[in-house]
Amino acid sequence: MTFKEIEELIKKKLYTEALEACDSLFDADLTAFSEISRLKTWIYTSQGQYRAGIAELERIIKTGEATTGDYHSAGFWSLYEEEFSNAADWFSAAINLGKNQDDRWFESSAQFYLSFSNMMLGDYQKAKEILEKSGSSDDNNAVFIPIVGSHTRSELLAEIERRGA
Repeated sequence: MTFKEIEELIKKKLYTEALEACDSLFDADLTAFSEISRLKTWIYTSQGQYRAGIAELERIIKTGEATTGDYHSAGFWSLYEEEFSNAADWFSAAINLGKNQDDRWFESSAQFYLSFSNMMLGDYQKAKEILEKSGSSDDNNAVFIPIVGSHTRSELLAEIERRGA
């Protein structure tokens, strides 16, 4: 089965079949480990099995083949699990890896989520510093935050200040 065919199974919510196909691909092509693990992450997180999805991303990270997106995704799914310390670690790693690889695609959202994670950990000063350091003042875009909904930068800053008062 091809990656495209597995993606179609996932879109049709045929998760058991998609996982079986992924496992068959593992047996047939170990060079595609990271791609297969990303598909498995998609399958698990589509079913609300965020911890299992994070575990697949951790497997990729251990190989040294992780992308900035893998770290960012691990952080994002950690927010669903309300694992804010882990989320902060993953978002920090995404930011650092992005800087090292000159891949800043995820930097803005990683900083936003890192700020949120620190707020949830009770470190309001750090949360505020990260958000202010991000430099973005664009309030035309709201960012979806798992467990709380969409927030703009100014809404998150107001929440940090309210909690830290």
